Amino acid sequence: MKSYWVTHKDQKIFYYDYRDFGFDADGVKAEIEQVEDLVSQQPEHSMLILVDIRDTVISREVSAMVKENSQHTKPYARRVAIVGVKGVVRVIADSIGRLTRGTPQAFFDDPEDAMDWLVEPT
Repeated sequence: MKSYWVTHKDQKIFYYDYRDFGFDADGVKAEIEQVEDLVSQQPEHSMLILVDIRDTVISREVSAMVKENSQHTKPYARRVAIVGVKGVVRVIADSIGRLTRGTPQAFFDDPEDAMDWLVEPT
């Protein structure tokens, strides 16, 4: 599993590392399956999540997998920051965001800015 926990300003963030998969939808699927196992073990509404999709092609297949994953992880998420959203991918991410309505979500170009936002007081 590429994804991992990171501590930022004394708070735990789960870093969904979907970077650099290119056109490898099977790699994305394997990562999602491993992430879902870990997420389902967490308390509901407890996770700060950073999703990094830089340099991964969001095909229809990958988009469907990510949408399904966002539905699965929604009960566990407290806040979600997404990095690497540009152009058409932004449209896809906005549609995924509608599925996670009720969970604060924001888009960033830089993981550091995303982590700052995740840990700021609400």
